[in-house]
Amino acid sequence: RIQVDYYADAIPHGLFQIATWLTGLGHEVRVADMMSYEKHRRRWRDLLRTGDLTPAAPVSTGAPGHHLDAWRYGQPLGARDGWFKKLGGVPDEVWVTCAIPFNGELAHGVIEQARALAPDAVIRFGGGYPSALPAEAALSGADDVHVGRVLAADAVQPDLARHTRVRDFAHFRLTCGCPNRCTFCINGVDALHRFDAAEVLDYIRRTHRELGITRFNNWDPNVLRFGAHLRAFLEGAATLPEDITLRFDMGLEPDLVDDDTAGLLRRGRVRAFSIPFESVDPLRWPLYAKPYTVVSTL
Repeated sequence: RIQVDYYADAIPHGLFQIATWLTGLGHEVRVADMMSYEKHRRRWRDLLRTGDLTPAAPVSTGAPGHHLDAWRYGQPLGARDGWFKKLGGVPDEVWVTCAIPFNGELAHGVIEQARALAPDAVIRFGGGYPSALPAEAALSGADDVHVGRVLAADAVQPDLARHTRVRDFAHFRLTCGCPNRCTFCINGVDALHRFDAAEVLDYIRRTHRELGITRFNNWDPNVLRFGAHLRAFLEGAATLPEDITLRFDMGLEPDLVDDDTAGLLRRGRVRAFSIPFESVDPLRWPLYAKPYTVVSTL
């Protein structure tokens, strides 16, 4: 359930990059962000206690007696009705993104709703889920299913002042893709890419200066696989304003964190990171063949 708190600190960074890129091409763009940011003002314990998160049925992991509580964390689809009405006109295109396959059904619902509200609009569907399962994504009724990244948008830093009202944190990206091809993971589907460290640092400084944001979260899943690139970034991060803090919420692989790396993380303003575990069930852990375990990490 602590993961609820981490997801509360997620914004659709890539979506804002695409919106900024399209704006730069001369298009009029509006972002409909489905996250419920008003809930960020309280910690996850308070959210669970007051019942603001809607519980779904427990999901079995396959291990005896082991279940997970699933929670919805976002806005209802009905909230988009009012958003469309405020546009002042019917859009020419609607771009829908879905990062994770288990949200696919909800994304299909968004597309169905968009089709009803803007029947003549071209609907384009992209993100991690359509890239991993394009045939299934095509069943959504979208006019175009985009596989892979929008590479031109990767070269653009997002205009947060225009596209989001979140001001207590922002994201930054350093890498995408993974050199491994694990059967249980889709990170290796993306082509390996490094975002220029100097440009990312300039973006952090500019966002801090213009919007007053001091906490920056990174959600790159395999950043330590790009050791030299991460080192260059962290050495530069040591010169950031002292009130800036960095987090690696998607996790750092503990077998790759040595004393030198730990010192570099500390000097580079990193104040928190998670450790990636696909499962903590000892019966399932050997199936992943990871070079570390829960016990060795501790």
